[in-house]
Amino acid sequence: MVDKFLKAKEQGWLVLVLIPLLLMVVMLGGLGVYLWHVDAVVRAKFEGQRWALPAKVYARPMELYVGSELTQQDVLGELHRLHYQPGTAATPGTYVSSANQVIIHLRGFLFPDEQVPEQVLRVQWGSAGIASLASTVPDQTLVRIDPMIIGGIYPQQNEDRILMQLKDAPEGLVPALLATEDRNFYHHHGVSLRGTLRAVTVDLLHGQLRQGGSTLTQQLVKNFYLSDERTLRRKLQEMAMALLLELHYSKHEILQTYLNEVSLGQAGRHSIHGFGLAAQYYFGQPIQDLNLPQIALLVGMVKGPSHYDPRLHPHAAWLRRNTVLANCSMSMSSAVPSMWLMYIYRSA
Repeated sequence: MVDKFLKAKEQGWLVLVLIPLLLMVVMLGGLGVYLWHVDAVVRAKFEGQRWALPAKVYARPMELYVGSELTQQDVLGELHRLHYQPGTAATPGTYVSSANQVIIHLRGFLFPDEQVPEQVLRVQWGSAGIASLASTVPDQTLVRIDPMIIGGIYPQQNEDRILMQLKDAPEGLVPALLATEDRNFYHHHGVSLRGTLRAVTVDLLHGQLRQGGSTLTQQLVKNFYLSDERTLRRKLQEMAMALLLELHYSKHEILQTYLNEVSLGQAGRHSIHGFGLAAQYYFGQPIQDLNLPQIALLVGMVKGPSHYDPRLHPHAAWLRRNTVLANCSMSMSSAVPSMWLMYIYRSA
């Protein structure tokens, strides 16, 4: 009788031990299947065609050649419409004008029939029109100025972007972005434990999801793969995808994709994605031509494109821009901060 009782008791304990173990195995198996699925989703989109780009429609480019009847004012008017800046002609997108002469630092442009390289062009006028044309590119008898965009054919998502390579980013863009959005970008693996704990603390104090605690990788995941839903489930999915993204791809690839994917406002029905298009939309210039305050303004918009839109909320955009400049001054070498702070004091 006692033996039967002990045997039944042992079987009961065995069941109590086995059931949790089986449940744990099932849960781990389910988690493994889920992560395998998420990993496949992450790699499929990141390695495939990442974006559907709109087809751009350009105006007829202005052609410069000896004997052309274009006047100096015609050329200056075109440069103004293309947002070329008067200056020293030392950088692309600038020019110097004097009596009967304009020196232009052309940006360069890929036409269907040829690649017009970046070059410095000197145009001189005589009584009958353009009298001479001299360029830093040899054997140039006809030069076309980069044309103006007049329209586009957009994909179904109504997204627009101008793709840029990380190597083509202006000098201050990446330092400003990292100093403001993710100082430890090169030291974490997709998720910041400190940032997450800080965000969880704030969320618990307010009883709702108010802070994201997101790294640049998490921000990219949210924009690239997920919706704007603010729930704990979506946050956990975001963290898992960020870890997988960093597992498969380099920081260089992730940062370059972020620069092209981040949302920076709305132009009518079309979403503005990436710093390349944002530079054209807000300043009418290629991203490479922007100065430090302009770069800082765009970086500041990452936090809230509608709230910091310089056209709708200029004062808020100005304050946020100064915050970015100050962030950079604190995170960069001792020689650089003065350059960033100079713009804050000048515009205060």
